[in-house]
Amino acid sequence: MSSSLSRRLASFFVVCTSAAGVAPVSAEVTPLHADGRVLRDARGATVILRGLNLTGDAKVPPFRGLDDNSQLDVLPSWGVNVARLLFTWEAFEPKRGEYDQSYLDYYTGLVDALAERGVHVIVDFHQDAFSRYATQGCGEGFPEWAVSPKRRKDNPDNLQGCASWGVQMLLDPQTAQSWNDFYAGANGVRASYLSMLDKVSQHLKDKPILGYDMLNEPGGDEVKQIAPLYQDAAMTLRKNDPDAVLFVSPGALTSAGTATALPRPSFDNFVYSPHYYDAGVSQLHSWFGTSLAEPVRTMATQGTTWNVPVIVGEFGATGEGLRSDAYIDEFYTQLDANLLSAAQWNWTPHWTPQKKDGWNTEDFSITDDKGRPRSNYRVRAYPARIAGEAQTFHARYGGGASVELAWKHDPAAGETRVFAPAKALFNSKVSIQAADDLKCAYEENQLWVRCSADSAGNKRVKLTAER
Repeated sequence: MSSSLSRRLASFFVVCTSAAGVAPVSAEVTPLHADGRVLRDARGATVILRGLNLTGDAKVPPFRGLDDNSQLDVLPSWGVNVARLLFTWEAFEPKRGEYDQSYLDYYTGLVDALAERGVHVIVDFHQDAFSRYATQGCGEGFPEWAVSPKRRKDNPDNLQGCASWGVQMLLDPQTAQSWNDFYAGANGVRASYLSMLDKVSQHLKDKPILGYDMLNEPGGDEVKQIAPLYQDAAMTLRKNDPDAVLFVSPGALTSAGTATALPRPSFDNFVYSPHYYDAGVSQLHSWFGTSLAEPVRTMATQGTTWNVPVIVGEFGATGEGLRSDAYIDEFYTQLDANLLSAAQWNWTPHWTPQKKDGWNTEDFSITDDKGRPRSNYRVRAYPARIAGEAQTFHARYGGGASVELAWKHDPAAGETRVFAPAKALFNSKVSIQAADDLKCAYEENQLWVRCSADSAGNKRVKLTAER
């Protein structure tokens, strides 16, 4: 065991056992690693992650979308076990070479608070359309000083005039110039990005994080520009944190459902982390029944090709869109069919009817201004920990709700845990059907079902409402 992993294990243990004022969680947040196409914990169990991106308004000043750790208390009841936590470079280094330690302290506090609630953290170095000073003021992420001096800088907007920022990004000469300059190493911006990664990973190396998403939806050529950047970024991060999982996000245009052209990275312990947005849902706020099986299969196939896990880093629907509920239901159905991990975009506790998510009038937040779930979100079942190899998982909601998991059991890996809250899913007593020596029962909180067996081999558990 490396010294870095030993320190992190100690940090995870302290965080999970000493959180004052936080309701105890029954799932520890422990280090994971990529093993073939799955994530595993230290005992060899398969781990599936389902959670949220935090937060939509973290992209703009004051870059702090969570201002009270008690806001996170609801996450365990939703079954969230992973948070893709936005880190904004502009917030950390607003002036070149001058770092805002208070922002890093704020971010670190959230990492600890999430771990206290049983939530794994992905450090997400986030940008969209390069910078708030590019794409007609509609981007975010890179600091003002990182924008190319070869073209006029834009004044930040991020309001209603930025509703079509995705199209504006593709047509904006400043954005294209800034990306090309960045990859070419012009003005030292690429070196500054790597220096920023170095400082953040040095600070977080002993903290309970799962790993680092090196750059959200980057622009540029995947083969000639993005791939070499990831190699250098991985080397920088691994220097400080050799055991962290690295998240490889493909180019921004693949979010429409196309396959990536990225070559397989040479480093190890990484996951492929694509995004997906249906054009009708994101632009017209309507789902027209387009197939989701194909784009999810495309993402899963890339994981098979590279022999690495797949974690869908972003997907979502507008909270007031036509058939948003059906779209999200179908997306989760496809995630279950492919046994994929994922984080939905997004949760913004400070959402308002006027500002929406707080950035470019996007409206993907899963809760409203009263903290109530919107049409694009509901509590869902999933198998978070499988003692062995998962085979199939199916969940039905509403009338006739049922949850069923099949797996090849490995007794040495311990217990299998399925999130299936009795009240939220069944609103009644639950019948647990398990054969042979498989023993399954709800935990005291009636949120999680634990299963164990002394014998190896194929196992199956099914949950239905008692009649």
